[in-house]
This record gives sequence, structure tokens and C-alpha cells, in this order.
Amino acid sequence: MITAEEALARLKEGNARFVKERTRAREDGSATRRVATAVAPHPIAGVLGCADSRVPPERVFDQGLGDLFVVRVAGQVVDDAVMGSLEFAVLAFEVPLLIVLGHENCGAVTATVNQLQGSAEPPPAHVGAVVDLVRPSIAEVVADGTGDDLAALVDRATHAHVAATIAKLRAGTPYLERTPMVPAYYHLSDGKVSFGEPI
Repeated sequence: MITAEEALARLKEGNARFVKERTRAREDGSATRRVATAVAPHPIAGVLGCADSRVPPERVFDQGLGDLFVVRVAGQVVDDAVMGSLEFAVLAFEVPLLIVLGHENCGAVTATVNQLQGSAEPPPAHVGAVVDLVRPSIAEVVADGTGDDLAALVDRATHAHVAATIAKLRAGTPYLERTPMVPAYYHLSDGKVSFGEPI
């Protein structure tokens, strides 16, 4: 087992390698690695991230097979299934750290901003469910953002949504109370992840 501090350091180092295009050569597909992770997986962290194809946590953090317990859903929203998955990461695999990873130009946040501003048609039923889960996190930011350009408003809203998501995880289950959580934000343009302070 490693500490939350050690896990965070490994993720930061991995992202630095990713940005510099110096990712580690791996043998993730080897029989040895597959067998090792099949028998005793020991992920160093859990990551709740967006389903956006541009933000794969294993690549962004330069981690290999079995290193991360990843839950991905549009807008990194939290419902019972997501909550249960993260509980599983902590209870079954004893991950010492959870990352909530938002990203630049998030489609789910953008759709929600547009809905709150009344500048979009109602989304289809199930897309609407995602928007409904994002809305409480960013309604105040959008209300205060009159006059902001859309990109700046979406950026601020995404940061607010990540913070609200961590608060929701904390309030939603006693099993995550003592697990350090770190807000993070992925920049599409340069590949860097900005990390907030552990909460």
C-alpha cells in the first residue's frame, strides 16, 4: 500500500511525462502483468472523470494496467452507480486517494450552461439527465457570469462542478469520509493537469 501523498506524486510525475511525450514503455499486455493484476490488483488511486474520448486517465497520468480504478461518465456526474463504484474502490481495493477530473471545454458543462442561459433546445431525455445532475453545481456561477464569454464561463463552471462533485461524494456516503480527494482539471491544448489541494 502507498499513501495518498505518494499516489498523488506518481500521478503528477506521470502527467509530466505525458506532457513531455516521454511516457514509459510498458509491458501491460504481457502475460506476467495480466496475471499479476488478475490475482491481486492494487490500484494507486481512484479517478472519477468525464467520458470524453480526449481525456483517458490512464494515458493522461501515464499509468498502466491495474494502476488506476477509473469511473467515467459524461460530466463526471454522481449518481448511485458512481457512488457505489467509488465505494467499491475504497472498500475492496483500499485506494488511498480519489481524483475528480474535470476538463477544458467539457460538453456536459457547456450543454448545462446553454440550458441555464436559455440558449439551447431541451436536450434529449437521457442527455437531459446528465444536465440535471450538473445544473445544481453551476447555477450560481452561470447566474453571476452575465457578460462572460462562453469559454470563460464554461471554464469557471467546470471548476465549480468539480468542487461540488467532491462535496457530493463526501456527503453521500460515510465510506468516503476519510479518503483524501483532489480536484483536478485537464487542459486539452497542452495535456497538463492542474491539481487543487487535497480535500
